[in-house]
Amino acid sequence: MSASSSSTYYSFDKYSKYFACVDQKTNQLLVWNTTNSSEPLRTYSDDRESSKLTCLSIFTSTKASSIQKGVIAIGTNYGDVLIYNILSGKMEKRLTGAHAGCKVVGVVFGTTEKDIFSCDIDGRVAQWQHDGKPNTVQAEEGRDVASIAVSDKGTVLVTGSTHVRFWDVSQMASLRKHKLAKSQDSLTFLASLVVSASSQDQYLSVFDTDSGSAVNKKLLQTIKLSSNIQHLSSYSKEQHQYIAAVTDNKMVEIHKITPSKVLDSTKVTIENAQAVSLVSCSFVNQSELIIVHANKDNLKKSIKFEQFAFTNKDTSFIRYLPVNKQQQDEQSKESKKSTTTTPQDNNNNNKKSNNTTTSNKIMTTMGDVPIESPAQSVDRATAVIDNKQKSSTTVVDLVVQGLTSSDMSLLGKALASRQEVIINTVKALPSPYAYNLLKKISTDIATELKNSHILLMWISNIIKYHSAYLLTVPSLRQQLAVLNSVVEDKYKLHESMTKLVGKFELIESQKNASIADTIDYNPTLVYEDNSDEEESEDDDEDEDMQDDSDDSEAEFDPDQDSLDDDDDDIDDLLMEDD
Repeated sequence: MSASSSSTYYSFDKYSKYFACVDQKTNQLLVWNTTNSSEPLRTYSDDRESSKLTCLSIFTSTKASSIQKGVIAIGTNYGDVLIYNILSGKMEKRLTGAHAGCKVVGVVFGTTEKDIFSCDIDGRVAQWQHDGKPNTVQAEEGRDVASIAVSDKGTVLVTGSTHVRFWDVSQMASLRKHKLAKSQDSLTFLASLVVSASSQDQYLSVFDTDSGSAVNKKLLQTIKLSSNIQHLSSYSKEQHQYIAAVTDNKMVEIHKITPSKVLDSTKVTIENAQAVSLVSCSFVNQSELIIVHANKDNLKKSIKFEQFAFTNKDTSFIRYLPVNKQQQDEQSKESKKSTTTTPQDNNNNNKKSNNTTTSNKIMTTMGDVPIESPAQSVDRATAVIDNKQKSSTTVVDLVVQGLTSSDMSLLGKALASRQEVIINTVKALPSPYAYNLLKKISTDIATELKNSHILLMWISNIIKYHSAYLLTVPSLRQQLAVLNSVVEDKYKLHESMTKLVGKFELIESQKNASIADTIDYNPTLVYEDNSDEEESEDDDEDEDMQDDSDDSEAEFDPDQDSLDDDDDDIDDLLMEDD
């Protein structure tokens, strides 16, 4: 069962069956059945002149899973509280006398449709009796009470301002207060906890209601979000305690908490957030959330409701939760069908949807190969995804959710990832999921060849990192016959294309050679062998040297003449002796 804050001009009921919102342009209250957003279920307005609707709260009770009672309490700028019956569409009563012409800024129901509490900008809080008479207390002096909430048992009332005050409902006596920096204009109960928030900062404050009459007890914890907070919703059942906060940047941040810490968290992003001016949410159960978004300038035509799971089967959070407005019409049709079919019909429909396939053939070089593919192929409209922000953890969650729910659009967004993300994702995927993904991709690659460059990376990595598991799958050859045919065909085609490219390159080279300019092959430098001339030159040099020696011998040498004279003298002496 969901609980929401009470100080806004829009709200879900606790079963998420109805959503009401004040159209501030027309000053009308519009009520929708959340399973059909085509037209408002009811439209209310105040007949009092110049009266403006300022805040609201919805009370519903069920019997046998159907709404038995539905009542809306609406605050006005004149201090009145109007009570409307959703089922009949009539105003039941007007509560007056508590706020004395002062603007009502918060209204909330207790355990029954007759237990009503309201607060105003002068700091007054009114508890309305069953006979319509108010029991009024002055909660704040010199400041407004910005928000108000009541516990599930109806025993504790909490008011929000720059103080968070706890009240005993039976006596309307103050139990304790907590001083905070900003005025707390959003309050919600979460089992024995109270969570408050301010639209002026990014912090959730968590308090405990099981603390008797202690004064100024410390906060249990403070949770920082990504942006300032507009609206709170909570869900508590057994061990599951979730808080969802709508922030200024048009995101919904979901936290699973205990009194002392946050166990897990995730974020929901809204497509075309710049065109959305109203976002609210409500828990359907411990694993599903419903979100409404609209443009306040054109409320009736732009409002959309979307319900989706935010946890996996093991209750772990799904990391990436995009809200796509274009899927709303399909979801509305499915929800209408679900309200008019019996459980047996649903089982038959599920069997039909699981067995419905389209028989096709692909033409390959090995012949025609029959394939059985889902009627809906994988959608790769990935404009809403910032690829730089993708991580393997995010893509693993997307793949698992897409395979589990057979959501081809979600699966397509997961497949359009960078190479390193693909590798890490395949490593982290459980082998059964990897095998199922391989089968889907195998069929898809046979019918959408334009995306083969992405799909082939997934296929190669799945086979690489999950080969041990794949070898244990019975009739694996038959299961992957289409993939084998496609890959073999692509391999042969690539071989043929490579040969063809080589032939074209050869032809192109010959063509270029025929039209090329004439090249001057004369060398710029010529080396000649002059060995014969060098030998002749050497001979001439030898002859010249010989001639020179002869000439030198013919020349007069004084020393040599003197020796010759000495020899002649000796010869003459010897002759004389004889």
